[in-house]
Amino acid sequence: LRLGVTRSPGNLEGRMVLAEIYDIALDRSDIAADIMLRGIENGGIEDLDFIKATLRLLLRYQMDEEIQELADTHLPAEPELTDRNRTLAFGAANASYLRGNYDRAEDYLMSYQLGESLEGLILSAQISWDRGNKYSAINKLESSMQRFPNSEILLMRLSRYYREIGDIDTARRYAIL
Repeated sequence: LRLGVTRSPGNLEGRMVLAEIYDIALDRSDIAADIMLRGIENGGIEDLDFIKATLRLLLRYQMDEEIQELADTHLPAEPELTDRNRTLAFGAANASYLRGNYDRAEDYLMSYQLGESLEGLILSAQISWDRGNKYSAINKLESSMQRFPNSEILLMRLSRYYREIGDIDTARRYAIL
């Protein structure tokens, strides 16, 4: 498989399988990340599934600098709302959030309108919560209940937030929902 990927560097499926072998079987996440990043350079930037797999791997091993470098390299100066750009921006927002750079994470969320998605909304609420704006985080989540009805992750997050501020009855109500 390694020889096949070497001979055909644009074989993204082979790269994903090889990276998975290095990651899971051989416990070499550094090599797996390198394989995936080289795939981005060899046409993977045009394949949304490959980008998502690469970002998942990099986020799992907290390779935030690599994610930021990908975003800096491939995101345009003026935001274009394509699926590829929004995926890269969301990965960069997550990486920025994990590094404690909340302003940069919020810039990505606003520039690429990621707050319209459930994942972006939850990240935005988490940033507000971590900054100490607990009621702002709760308001963001509650105001989106109609857009995302029956979203378990949204209900679980609301339940947790209410439990942490001491409103056990409301937390219980969201947990039951």
